[in-house]
Amino acid sequence: CLVYPLMEGGDLECRLLRTELPPALARRWAGAEGEAVLLWRERLRIVRDASRGLCYLHSQATPVLHRDVKPSNILLDLRLNARLGDIGLAKQAPEMLHGRTHISSLTQMGTPGFKDPLISNMGHYSVETDAYAMGVTLAMCILGKPVQQTLMDADEMFEQPALATRVVSTVAEWPDQTAIEVATIVKGLVVPRLRAHRLPLTQALRQLEDLADA
Repeated sequence: CLVYPLMEGGDLECRLLRTELPPALARRWAGAEGEAVLLWRERLRIVRDASRGLCYLHSQATPVLHRDVKPSNILLDLRLNARLGDIGLAKQAPEMLHGRTHISSLTQMGTPGFKDPLISNMGHYSVETDAYAMGVTLAMCILGKPVQQTLMDADEMFEQPALATRVVSTVAEWPDQTAIEVATIVKGLVVPRLRAHRLPLTQALRQLEDLADA
């Protein structure tokens, strides 16, 4: 069995979209609606924590692919420490120990909006397809909107990160330059069509570490 600490802070999706709060938070913030808003640095640190967990899975002696990275699977405690949860679709990838870059499956796993075209078009799961989903999660943190709306509204931002300032969530109080730098990370994780041209998740994590602690 798996044992998790009690994550009373809900999940990242409910906090980004400000849907129904977990009971512990509802009691804590009764009458203080503004307290439920995640500010930009909190969002960055949450994705940083989740990315650390994902890189840990990928770095095991036999790599593990999560295959369902999304905000609702990033769990929070009351101090906003994050854990990457729900490993029901996770799979060890011993094939990747022998020079292969991916595993193949005729059955497509994952959640619409977070599924990399490499999965939809070729049935390939890899470190890069997990990273793609983390990139979409990071885009949701910039915009503060549901995934399908994020993908539509951020379409130009994906190609031109400088446009992040036009679509950024105002309640998160993103500094313009930080939003642009984060959008640049998103672009590297989700835009290139070829796996080899993608920003490695380990490199994206180093950049998130710097931005979150700046």
